[in-house]
This record gives sequence, C-alpha cells and structure tokens, in this order.
Amino acid sequence: MVKEVVPASMQVDIGEPTAIGDGVVMRIPLSISIPAGSPTCNHLGSQQGGLGRIVLETGHPEVPELTIPVRVAVSP
Repeated sequence: MVKEVVPASMQVDIGEPTAIGDGVVMRIPLSISIPAGSPTCNHLGSQQGGLGRIVLETGHPEVPELTIPVRVAVSP
C-alpha cells in the first residue's frame, strides 16, 4: 500500500504480486507517472530541492515500510 508520495502529483500504481522461483520471493510491479499539467517542482536532491520519495507499507514484520528515493523535476 502506498503511504506517502513526494511530489504529491506523482501517481504510483502497484500491480499484482507474482512468485519468483519457489515462491519465497515475490515480484511486485510498480508504475510511476506524473500527469501533464502537474505543478512545478524540484526534487533532484540538490540544495534547491531535496529528493522526492515513495513510501510503501509492506506488511512485513521486519521491514514495515520501504522508502524509495525519487529524483524528479517538473517544469512548465
């Protein structure tokens, strides 16, 4: 489940998990898009703007959240 997205205009879709090999490891597709007309932003990890991020709730007891850093800028 997607817990947080920065920038907020970024759309994150999580697909259906599929087992890899004997099923101990799962592959979960993740699609990321930024719609046309999104507000201007700078999340390039520079002094002008920190990195963006996607925070996922995993449901796993040892790693309850997974943060994926995202480097993105949107200009008009």
